[in-house]
Amino acid sequence: MRRIKQGKPSPAFIVAVVALVAALGGGAVAGVAVTALNKKEKKQVARIAKKQAKKQVGKMPAGPRGPAGPRGPAGTPGPTGPRGSEGSAGSNGSDANALQFLSVKDISGAGTRYLPVSGWIVGGEISGPNARSAAAGAFTASDFTVRLNAAVQGGNTRTFTFQKNGAPTAITCKASVGEAGCTSGASVAVAAGDTVQIVSGVTGAPNLNDAFIGWRAGNP
Repeated sequence: MRRIKQGKPSPAFIVAVVALVAALGGGAVAGVAVTALNKKEKKQVARIAKKQAKKQVGKMPAGPRGPAGPRGPAGTPGPTGPRGSEGSAGSNGSDANALQFLSVKDISGAGTRYLPVSGWIVGGEISGPNARSAAAGAFTASDFTVRLNAAVQGGNTRTFTFQKNGAPTAITCKASVGEAGCTSGASVAVAAGDTVQIVSGVTGAPNLNDAFIGWRAGNP
């Protein structure tokens, strides 16, 4: 039986295979014209290329990162979460945290007069300690202001003082001749149970006046 001799690969086939392997391995080899191969050699080169390509999978370095794509549309809102537990109640505020007013009709122009710290008095004043009232809670008295219906006349003055426990405090102001009121920027701390009142004093004999007195009882 005659043995069929296998033909030797052509030079072009050998060069093509070498170039292919070099290309897959990252080398650089001069190009080979594919037209120099016959049909059979082309198939063989294709099989070798496929086999070599499989070997190179995973060995090739990663390419540069591409640009970020456009931002996708917003998703639909999630469901409303459950209601949180109710917080604990805060402490009660002070009852004395408001403006206080006293309106007095016809304050006498003679001697010292004792007035309550708020309210309405018509045709006279309360004398002595009877005007005192006990503070229900602690507060700070401030922003003391007095307005008269007419300016003080002659060489006379009117003085208004906030008293605590029967003694004068730093809250005091004086309306001199030609003035229709006065103010005090001082403040005084008052404790629960302290007695408070406003005292009106004069020098000379000023005319009768209606007085409107305001002050602030703030948190201690």
